[in-house]
Amino acid sequence: MANTTNSKTGKKRTQVTKKSRPQIVYALESKHYLVLGGILLLTLLSYLPVFHNGFVNYDDDKYVFENTNIIKPLGEAVKFFFTTFSHNDGYNASPVLMSVYALEYTIAGLKPELYHAVNLLLHLMNVMLVFWFIYWFSSRKFEVAAIVALLFAIHPMHVETVAWVADLKDLLYTIFFLGSSLCYYKYINPKTNRKIGWYLLVFVLYIFMMLSKPIGLTFWAVLFLYDFYLQRKFDIYVLFEKVPFLLLAIFYVILNLSVIQTNEMNEQGTFASLNIFQSAMVASYSMLKYVLRLFFPINLCSFYPYPILNEGQLPVIFMVALFVAVVLFYFIYRSLKYTRLITFGFLFFLFTVAVTLQYGKIYGYLTADRYTYLPYIGLLFIIGMGLHKLWNTKYKTSAITLLSIIILIFSVETYARCGVWESGMTLWTDVISQYKTLPGAYYNRGNLFKDENQLTEALADYNKAIELKPEYAEAYNNRAAIYFKESKYSEALMDYNKVIELDPKHVKTYNNRGTIYLQEKRFEDAIKEFNKAIELKPDYPSAYYNRGNAFMGIKRFEEAINDFTKAIEYKPNYPEAYFNKGISEYDIGKKDAACTDIQKSESMGYTPGKELYKQYCH
Repeated sequence: MANTTNSKTGKKRTQVTKKSRPQIVYALESKHYLVLGGILLLTLLSYLPVFHNGFVNYDDDKYVFENTNIIKPLGEAVKFFFTTFSHNDGYNASPVLMSVYALEYTIAGLKPELYHAVNLLLHLMNVMLVFWFIYWFSSRKFEVAAIVALLFAIHPMHVETVAWVADLKDLLYTIFFLGSSLCYYKYINPKTNRKIGWYLLVFVLYIFMMLSKPIGLTFWAVLFLYDFYLQRKFDIYVLFEKVPFLLLAIFYVILNLSVIQTNEMNEQGTFASLNIFQSAMVASYSMLKYVLRLFFPINLCSFYPYPILNEGQLPVIFMVALFVAVVLFYFIYRSLKYTRLITFGFLFFLFTVAVTLQYGKIYGYLTADRYTYLPYIGLLFIIGMGLHKLWNTKYKTSAITLLSIIILIFSVETYARCGVWESGMTLWTDVISQYKTLPGAYYNRGNLFKDENQLTEALADYNKAIELKPEYAEAYNNRAAIYFKESKYSEALMDYNKVIELDPKHVKTYNNRGTIYLQEKRFEDAIKEFNKAIELKPDYPSAYYNRGNAFMGIKRFEEAINDFTKAIEYKPNYPEAYFNKGISEYDIGKKDAACTDIQKSESMGYTPGKELYKQYCH
């Protein structure tokens, strides 16, 4: 303290010197850990419904329950994913992601409870990483870190990432992103020893990040952003240390350009015709939508379709969005006169969301809730720091009241939103309730009705999908399957022919058209169809099984046995294949092998196997 005298009044006053200011407490106390425990508990309660959720027919199929590669022995599967880069089987140069799925399958098979538990556990880990990230970057302000971690934990926009098995990639990506960021903080801290070790750890975690979800193309720019916010001196060394990250990003761009495919859910098919100016409008609109949903997460949906173009023109709101975005960028730039916080927080959001904004015909949706999982941390940092300032003013009570209301609303909405992801039926019914002209939603719900043998409802949904999108090959294919089930072979064949006309490489249709020829005992024609299906998809178990049946029809039992064996190789839990393989083996005098296979089908719950085993093997 220092005493000074007021020149006007002559009174002495006490001046707080820099030395006497309260020191920051760097070590957390037990009460702080209780608060963190409370945040994790509230997060767990908010997401409790996910333990009752199953898989959904929205990418869960290609990543998990129809992915023949994750059912391989774990070591073999991991080796396969790290040596094969393909998007066709539901992954896109993401071997870490697919290896985790293989591990989950090894532990739990196709029981969805474990997959959801892993997602939630990873989310809880991310909540803790967000806390430490903000704690360090806010100069160890506990209140700021707690607020940001809590809002991140229970924000309704993050339900899609946590409750959707197929979005495990964003959870893994965020863990490695934040882990790498924390290591970078340690690396640039002047008090840190062994800097080269921290730098190498940053890069190793970056590699794992890219191998989980290869969209970390802007991470090198985020590292510059950290330098800017922490006021690190810029020199040639600071520039040079980012080069390995940039080179790896370029490598992944080249790699993924060779395997990336347009999503099957692309409903409008008009986005490729938009010019650069229109693309800027769409990107601005998407960005502002994300900002708006941060504060008002209402009318959330798992699928936000493209805008309908009017004579090639976007709705006026997109022009307005571009103007608002420009104004917003201007005010963020002006804020640099007073603080680096707003620029840092917003650019963190922008750099991490940029690769998901719509610049061309890449995705089938305008925005997606899951794309905000990591980017929102930047915006929440600004909010947390703002509330912290209010915390130390006369508005503290108002700030606490507002935060409490937000926490209550968000946790309740998150709990309710988890129910939307309970099943594919609840998911697509929710989408249809909001977007009644989306053909993909009707198609996906129709698939579920078909699987549950509710053929009337399925047919209605397929008809609606085809009405909305006359070139919808998948809808024709599945409508044909219903006609086939109802023994309307001529109608089924017409739809299958339409599919081939629309998509000559539609593998399922060749298989399905072959089944019609099987029913009509046109075995040679059926074999040609199955041959084409196998040519297009060499690991297609159903095509091998059906071709095996065709070979049985013309008494070529050795070839039939070979095909049934192939079907079992690609789908080990295939009782019908074991059953028919057993019959073929019996017909060529291999009774012991026949009885083994028939008994195997019985052990899988296939009732005809039990009856035939008694007939052939006793």
